[in-house]
Amino acid sequence: LLKSLIGFKSGRDEREQIIINEKITVSFVYSFFLMVLLCVINLFVDASHHNFSIGTMTLVFLILFESLNVLVRLRKHEVINEEISSKEQYKNSVKSLKIRSIFAGTGFTFITLILTVITEGLSEKKLMLSISDIIIWGIAGIIFGVFCYIFGKQKIKLKK
Repeated sequence: LLKSLIGFKSGRDEREQIIINEKITVSFVYSFFLMVLLCVINLFVDASHHNFSIGTMTLVFLILFESLNVLVRLRKHEVINEEISSKEQYKNSVKSLKIRSIFAGTGFTFITLILTVITEGLSEKKLMLSISDIIIWGIAGIIFGVFCYIFGKQKIKLKK
């Protein structure tokens, strides 16, 4: 499939294959973030028109499919795990993971609160957050941070 996509008729040596894989990976990452940006733009346009279009749903499902596809394939080949040789490095990795999880949960809360204000503004309501919005998105952020920590800790292994 890769040969036909790129246009190669014969095989490549190992160095060329590594370069090709690197370039395709970088291209995929840029395309993925472009799809996320287009999805966010489509969500704002849909909110301003008070509808939810097929294009937005397609982008959301495509982003979810690609994310899950990459995650499953990396887990299948066990390259997503991080093996650590000493207990000190393990403790530092777990501590770093805790801090990243706290930032992830906090960031999730702030982003959802900002999106709530923007969508209310686009739907011509008052730009206001209620205490229930803050509590709901705060709890969702805590849950998101906890799940980030749990899934991240599963990837960190201590060599015996």
